[in-house]
Amino acid sequence: MNGGTVGAMWLNGKYYFNRWNSTMLYRYNDNGPGGGPGTLFDSLTYQGNCRDLTTDGTYLYGGGANTSLYRIDPNTGATLKTFTLAGGSTRAVAWDPNRKGFWNTNFGGNIFLHDTNGVLIKTVTSTLAGKYGMAFDSTS
Repeated sequence: MNGGTVGAMWLNGKYYFNRWNSTMLYRYNDNGPGGGPGTLFDSLTYQGNCRDLTTDGTYLYGGGANTSLYRIDPNTGATLKTFTLAGGSTRAVAWDPNRKGFWNTNFGGNIFLHDTNGVLIKTVTSTLAGKYGMAFDSTS
């Protein structure tokens, strides 16, 4: 699983890991130490090329280091919808349940918030380089 695995997400009692350099998505049981990833449950074929994963609690979403964001069925790996997120590539992505949208960014450059139709809501100016993966925290 290690070769090219970049995204990680917990949903519906399973840990999901995706490979950016293939079309493999791995699901692990949460029976590891401290409830972490344990035994391999199965693997699915998915869109591929995604650099990060997020979830809205129902679906997985992945971005392929371009302006596309894919809604992925967590049970089958099928791509259900493709969003175009104007204003920057999606190398890192996080769901924001408060604003009902997606934060995304490229390896360098600004951070963007888009609604569920891909419409740009907000831009956060950023000069940080090397961004790879992101998360949302509503308490801080």
